[in-house]
Amino acid sequence: MNTPRIVSFAQPAGSAVAGGGGSTASSSAGKMGLLAIILLGINGIIGSGTFLLPQQIYHDAGFALGLAALLAAGIATLFIVFCYADLAGKVTGNGGAWLYCYTAWGRFTGFQVGIFVWFAGLATISTEVAALIRIFRDSVPALKNHWVAVGIGAAVIVLLGVINWFGPKLSQWVNNISSATKIATAAFFVIAGAFALKMANFKPLVPDTIKDFGEGMGAVGTAYGITFYLFAGFSFLTIAGNKMRNPQKNLSKALVIVIVLVTVVYLLIQTVTVGILGSDTAKSATPVATAMQHALGEWAYYLVIAGTAVAVFGVAFACSFEVPVLAASLANEHKLLPAYMGKTNKHGAPSVAIIVTAVLACGMLTTGSYVFLASCVVCASAVQYVPTILAVLKLKNMPSGDGAFQLKGAARWILSLLALAASSYLFFSLTWKVLVIAAGVFVIGVIIYGLDSKRRSDPTQKVDPGVELHDPVATRAGSAVIDRSAFPDRVLAASAAKAAAPASKTGTSS
Repeated sequence: MNTPRIVSFAQPAGSAVAGGGGSTASSSAGKMGLLAIILLGINGIIGSGTFLLPQQIYHDAGFALGLAALLAAGIATLFIVFCYADLAGKVTGNGGAWLYCYTAWGRFTGFQVGIFVWFAGLATISTEVAALIRIFRDSVPALKNHWVAVGIGAAVIVLLGVINWFGPKLSQWVNNISSATKIATAAFFVIAGAFALKMANFKPLVPDTIKDFGEGMGAVGTAYGITFYLFAGFSFLTIAGNKMRNPQKNLSKALVIVIVLVTVVYLLIQTVTVGILGSDTAKSATPVATAMQHALGEWAYYLVIAGTAVAVFGVAFACSFEVPVLAASLANEHKLLPAYMGKTNKHGAPSVAIIVTAVLACGMLTTGSYVFLASCVVCASAVQYVPTILAVLKLKNMPSGDGAFQLKGAARWILSLLALAASSYLFFSLTWKVLVIAAGVFVIGVIIYGLDSKRRSDPTQKVDPGVELHDPVATRAGSAVIDRSAFPDRVLAASAAKAAAPASKTGTSS
């Protein structure tokens, strides 16, 4: 049976964006304009780390060097985004990084990248649930006990799995609420907090523990790694961008504007947080909410806590649906995972994938803190970036679609090499525990790939690049919309058509 598919991109409030996978998007009237793609990009990238990571950035690098790390991550993301945009114009299927790598490097590389796309989504579920625990830890003292926190977090993950087991139709509604809440909360914080800044809180600009230039660059490098979690939702944007009007002219402009605006938002939030809390920024698990408490009082603290919680839960909810769907789609429609991962229940939900996702997400929740889990997402993303960027060079002679964005000449080599350097450096900013987990995922992937040799060698088990498939990391920012309008009727109809096919062939031959 077919599994439910992610077929469109979210509409920013007040915009006239056509769904990325809907029929409107294929017509000229449904093409996105420059403003629409900018709004879509801002909404898609800003996520939960916006409200929680200022503490870690300040802890790692202080104020000035923390801003430098944010700026470096923004510039690096821009390099990578251009590479993805070039490939989106060449490889017109809907698989993103794994499909680009499958096209350039073959089935095994595409399979491994697909595994890491799934793992990144899996880690994102655990990260967002850990974020919920972190948000309420000060208000609920019992959450300060590690195993109590893990137990409650696991209960949340199981609850999300149970909801998805029955094929919920709440995803779009929850997504819209989450997206609007996070943007409103961020805007409220920057505007209201700007009036409570104290210049004395910015001193020292560089931590006293940093004695020379080398130590300073080391601090920037450490913070640089975790700040990539703030930008991890960009991957869907280039696919959506190639559906805009005149992408060759407008996509590069839109990408630059989006990344610049998002980077500015992060710089402002970091600046306002430090300007209110000073060195206490490094001590608060919820720095944005704590800063509002200092600036406006208890009511502002709880307002930001509530806004952050709604935004984070929305991301966890959307991602808990999309990760099993991704696994089932990789099994059923793309033939990259074993067939049993694509099994569905009577409600049409990918039952095996839901169970596997919930179990593994609960397991990951026991391994570390919000920051550690966010680092796992960054690592899984970096594993995808490197072969994808190299694919830009491998496929340099592959023609682009009509009017699609493309890198040309020296720009291709310069941007690709800069993106490759920026992505590769991420591995040096990660702890050995994160790298060991990544190595374990790779080894497990090799084992699964080897055990599935019979299916892999079957010439009828072709990868279907035309099936809509969304990178679940992007849902960290609530960027995707699930179309379930004809589900599970669509599943039943597909199953009936498949069953009728042999009879039709027999009738024709007789």
